[in-house]
Amino acid sequence: MGKVQLKVWISEELDGKLRELIAQKYKKYEKGLLSYEVEQALQTWLALHVEPQTVKSGGRRGRRRLQAKAQQPPTVEDGTLDV
Repeated sequence: MGKVQLKVWISEELDGKLRELIAQKYKKYEKGLLSYEVEQALQTWLALHVEPQTVKSGGRRGRRRLQAKAQQPPTVEDGTLDV
């Protein structure tokens, strides 16, 4: 999947809080983590504001919601973090 640049303006306070949270969460602050966390936040926000998809389950209830799989954060060590 390709990536695109999304330039947005946020308050200095929010920027500082986000960077501090990332440094605490990962015990470091390295290239790519800010993009990863912002992408995860946007995916969560979209999931909360878009109607859930349903699939036929074949059971008594007939339909169930699709569950999003939890993703592991990328790391430089395992090669999943784009730097």
